Amino acid sequence: MNTTHASTRIIINTAAQYIRSVINIVVSLYSARLILNALGVEDYGIYSLVAGIVTLLSFLSNSLVVTTQRFISFHQTKSSKDELKLVFSNSLMIHIILAISVITILQIIGPFLFDGFLNIDPERIFAAKLVYQFVIVMVIITLLMSPFKALLVSHENIVYTSAIEVCACFIKLGIAIFLTYYGHEKLILYAALMTLISLFEMISFIWYDFRYYQECILPSKYHIRRKIIKSIFGFAGWTLWSQGCIIGRVQGVAIVLNKFFGAVINAAYGIGLQVNGAVSFVAASISNAFNPQIMKAAGEGDNEKMFVLAFKSCKYSFLLETIVVVPLFVFCPIVLRLWLGNVPEYAVIFCRIIVLTTLVDLITNGLGSAIQALGNIRQYSLILNTLKLSTIPILIGLLIYGVDVTIAIWIYPFIELSVSILRLPFLKKQIDLNVSNFFKEVIYKISIPFALISIIYVCESGYVDDIWKLLSCITINTLIYIVCIYQLALTSREKKKVLNIIMRLNRK
Repeated sequence: MNTTHASTRIIINTAAQYIRSVINIVVSLYSARLILNALGVEDYGIYSLVAGIVTLLSFLSNSLVVTTQRFISFHQTKSSKDELKLVFSNSLMIHIILAISVITILQIIGPFLFDGFLNIDPERIFAAKLVYQFVIVMVIITLLMSPFKALLVSHENIVYTSAIEVCACFIKLGIAIFLTYYGHEKLILYAALMTLISLFEMISFIWYDFRYYQECILPSKYHIRRKIIKSIFGFAGWTLWSQGCIIGRVQGVAIVLNKFFGAVINAAYGIGLQVNGAVSFVAASISNAFNPQIMKAAGEGDNEKMFVLAFKSCKYSFLLETIVVVPLFVFCPIVLRLWLGNVPEYAVIFCRIIVLTTLVDLITNGLGSAIQALGNIRQYSLILNTLKLSTIPILIGLLIYGVDVTIAIWIYPFIELSVSILRLPFLKKQIDLNVSNFFKEVIYKISIPFALISIIYVCESGYVDDIWKLLSCITINTLIYIVCIYQLALTSREKKKVLNIIMRLNRK
């Protein structure tokens, strides 16, 4: 893959995911408002809580997507099609076994969750149990879909995955509108329809892979290779731990809030997660575009190229995410009021805390892709990601001590900032990261544009009180920020590429 072709693929894939992100933000937030009004605060909180409990194990899917994509991308430049078939086949086999195991585990712990552990109104226990069963099916579908989605990502076919996810997003909007006019048991129906959307996504990915990729084959006993399985399990195990720490913190906080304050506060926390899920697609569009090429660079043994790509992933992810996060953080009360109408108590503070935590993580998160590419993730996962779980016991201690939840919840971004900073000395030791170069190429480049746009928004916060002022303010500030990024954050080579793209578009 030559440099021009690689850059073009990154730009195309980033654009595809960025467009998908904007559509998802608008449609998902509007859908969430309709769902909240249709279900009511309590049922919305129940769905967020029950779905969150099951999601504790869905991190298996995310871990295995990362693992499968890493192995396929790593081997694409150095292995034959037959070897790639074995990697995919053994990966799919592992997913099927894990899906069966997850069903067993979730069914065993189900009675324990609903027998007094969760703080749910007894009249809604039956509905919550049915929702639990539907969400289990969604987790299984997601697990089985994982290797097929990973194959698409490893081939950098982000356009197709983005198109399917946009379709799913609009289907969710249709469901939200339908539930607004449906008069019976809405919570159970909502869970059932969300399950069908997961099934649609799985079928779409499977169909495409079998049609276009030769390495996509069904597993059989003749494909079993202990060496491949051992390598995948070794990498997946620590990736699994990393994802488990991240998901465990998110859902652990939800459980802590539920035990201290009841299901209603879970609605506010769920709204914060919903907003974060929508806006975090912006950063994900960058990392998903860069990750396959980072893995391929590692597979080729070109560590210099790998670090260059990882640095760019950090810089671009943070800068593009701030376009959304900074105005959302500053204008959160008015945004939630325009979006939801009736804003649940604590929704503003939870939304601000969660999106800020995501932004802090992005400062050095791209470096994690480099260590994943090299495969040496044991200590990284065990030390840095385990630290994230400390949020839960510290939060419990603060709440028991009597600290107000609006203050105690700030432990969330504080721990994330600590992890983000610790990545630098840790990766310097593990993979010889040039820290001074990282400060020069990333920290210095992002600091001034971020500081300028933050100051501008804070100064304007007292004057924005309606949707038209909000939209005009965001539009003007975004244009100013883009100019700041171009002038202060991009290298001369990057500026030249931007100008070339603009000139090509003008010719068309």
